[in-house]
Amino acid sequence: MDRWYKKVISHFYGLGGPVDEYREQKVNKFGSVAYIILWIYLLISTFIATGFWNFSETALAFLVTGNLVVILALSMGAAIYVYRNKLDKQYFDNPLRQKKIYRYKAFGQGLYFGIATWLLAGLQNIWLDNKSFNLIFTWKEFIGHILMGTFFGALIYIFSLHRIDKKIEEH
Repeated sequence: MDRWYKKVISHFYGLGGPVDEYREQKVNKFGSVAYIILWIYLLISTFIATGFWNFSETALAFLVTGNLVVILALSMGAAIYVYRNKLDKQYFDNPLRQKKIYRYKAFGQGLYFGIATWLLAGLQNIWLDNKSFNLIFTWKEFIGHILMGTFFGALIYIFSLHRIDKKIEEH
């Protein structure tokens, strides 16, 4: 159970390297504060949405929009917390080899993103717009999704390079 918990925590917060006691303690501290904020928010927003349910149909829209905003804010807060406390840094014996590994992973993720969005656009044409699936087989669509995948892969690579500790690179 402990190993699974550490994998989930590492993936959720984007921690680099093994989750030691220091990182686990810092993440648990942030998680406790975030839990209290979410609990208070959900209590208040549900009470408000329930109170206005009979008066307006926008109560559900208020609840959904509010939930999205709060989750986005807490996710950004978690990312900033991890960045400021340098919990995402990883130490490597050979940083040049690790950069090469990150490059291949970013290429694969960009390729997957480009192809997946290309196919999902075709499904969207069929289900939502009642258009033909063949519309995605134009060069304009294909090139556009390949460019999206390229930019996505480049951003993943840049964010991955940030994880390599600069002290190790200088040696």
